[in-house]
Amino acid sequence: MPTNINQGALRLELYQGLAGLDAIAGAWRVLAGQCAQPTFSHYPEWYECYLRCLAPDPDNVFFCLLRRDRVPVAVAPLERRFTRTAGILRRSLILPQDEVHMPVADFTIASTERMEAVAQAILAGGALLPELHWDRMHLARVSDNSCCINAIRTQRDYILVQRSLGFGDRVALAPFDQMLHNLSKSARNNLTLAHNRLARVGNVRFCTVSDEAALAKAVEELIIVEGSGWKGRAGTAIQCDPRQCTYFRMLTARFGVRRQCDIHTLYVHGRPAAVTFAISAGNMTSLIKSGYDETYASLSPGNLLDAYVMQYYFENTSVRVVDMLSDYAYLRMWKPTRHAVFNLSVFKRSLSGFLDSHGTRGLYALQDIHGATTHKAINMLRRLDLFGRSPK
Repeated sequence: MPTNINQGALRLELYQGLAGLDAIAGAWRVLAGQCAQPTFSHYPEWYECYLRCLAPDPDNVFFCLLRRDRVPVAVAPLERRFTRTAGILRRSLILPQDEVHMPVADFTIASTERMEAVAQAILAGGALLPELHWDRMHLARVSDNSCCINAIRTQRDYILVQRSLGFGDRVALAPFDQMLHNLSKSARNNLTLAHNRLARVGNVRFCTVSDEAALAKAVEELIIVEGSGWKGRAGTAIQCDPRQCTYFRMLTARFGVRRQCDIHTLYVHGRPAAVTFAISAGNMTSLIKSGYDETYASLSPGNLLDAYVMQYYFENTSVRVVDMLSDYAYLRMWKPTRHAVFNLSVFKRSLSGFLDSHGTRGLYALQDIHGATTHKAINMLRRLDLFGRSPK
């Protein structure tokens, strides 16, 4: 049975780990379709794959289900972590996600709900539950159109510390001739030249697969191609981590059976030159992972596959928005809408919360001044004995 408390007109039920996720998965899927703009991160399958493949301890992941008049209206996935700041133990709640490879997670909130009421129920209600008692809630790499950041930003009874991380791009689809016309002259010429080079090579084809059997084969090609270039040499490719390989295979299976997964491939002489892995929800598809074989770099296979993907979705599906999940300069040729991406930390208005929030601001200031990575900045604070090690 879940732990639950009442928060005004909302009832908060707390579910834990894989068993808890399984108990609410059906209701969660229905709720995902009620979001203003559903994405893959609003579905339970996304978190199931994380728990089974990547979570340090699945039992430290909790799901706050909010009901209004017994009807589910929101789900907040939160992972419990413990850290030390200046030698003091701090309990943190974070979004359950792989911050290195796939930093994407969100609350699922019905469009009919007031964000303020949902955020208050999660923050205040969660703090009353011993399993979720928190000193800090940290939402990493959330975009300004996500449910969680729009909900939490409404709160005035907490200290909010925000840091900008850049942007994410979403491309609105239109008839492909119109999209080409809207490109700059140089971008249009470059795309035409790339198509001409590809045509001269001969024996090339674009392919999209969506059925389970074909997806199982295509994801293996994705893993190989994505690891064949600089990502493989840097050790950041999927194939460099067996857990990541299992994770992407499971994502393919879970979303494939629901007909939400597509893998797009450009083949040259029967070999995959570029591959893109996509998951769709509502009228939007998200390009989760892409890779290309550097042997074919002169053919611009990644750019050509992006163009094919946009034309494919507009002409063959109800998808009208492509979320690139990145902000690479070359993508701006498609005139995307750019969405700000943030880290947002929440602290209670208490002495410890005041000190912790200033420590967080100080860390961000060091990063800005020195151009340091988070890792370097934390090490700097540790040398000053201001930022303790995480407890084992």
